Amino acid sequence: MDRFFMLYVEGRNVPKVIHEAQPDAVREAERLARLPENRGRMVYVLETVKVCYVGPSPVTWGEL
Repeated sequence: MDRFFMLYVEGRNVPKVIHEAQPDAVREAERLARLPENRGRMVYVLETVKVCYVGPSPVTWGEL
């Protein structure tokens, strides 16, 4: 999987939805920020930077 983006609304549940493109994540962040229940909360756009995988051999790290 390539880099992806997720959103975190301050004080809410953990991120669950993956956005493949940054513009899509930004649009969704704006939508979430406008919801009445999110007034005054920060909405963070999170981007993957690294991935870690434990397979049959030792831990493997890769760049995205």
